[in-house]
Amino acid sequence: MRYVLTSKSLPLSQIELETLKVGAKEITKTKLLGHLFCELDEEQAKTLARVSGLVVKPVKQYCTDQVTAVAQPVETVSDVFYLLRSYFAPPLTGTGLTVAVLDSGIRKSHQSLRDKIIYEARLESGNKTA
Repeated sequence: MRYVLTSKSLPLSQIELETLKVGAKEITKTKLLGHLFCELDEEQAKTLARVSGLVVKPVKQYCTDQVTAVAQPVETVSDVFYLLRSYFAPPLTGTGLTVAVLDSGIRKSHQSLRDKIIYEARLESGNKTA
């Protein structure tokens, strides 16, 4: 029967030595988790269970079939852009909208802003220019 052996106090190398002493077969170590899997009979499992600090548990079910994950299609930036645009019907063009801009970098001489700036305030050092 397949068993998993783990310990909080014993290093993985010591667990492996203990399993080899009792004659375990098909030993597999997991370095990341610090577990050891092996084939033992009941007598060998009881012997290992008596080792101080060693936890021996039977593996109830294990599968050797590899599970393949289905890869989801990756959306490109243009896919997302067109998807977002489809949410706005009619499309937002800015026509008929009033926009307030609070910024220090607006160039009012820009061709798109000519004759469209209604109010301008310059707030620096307490001076206000309207």
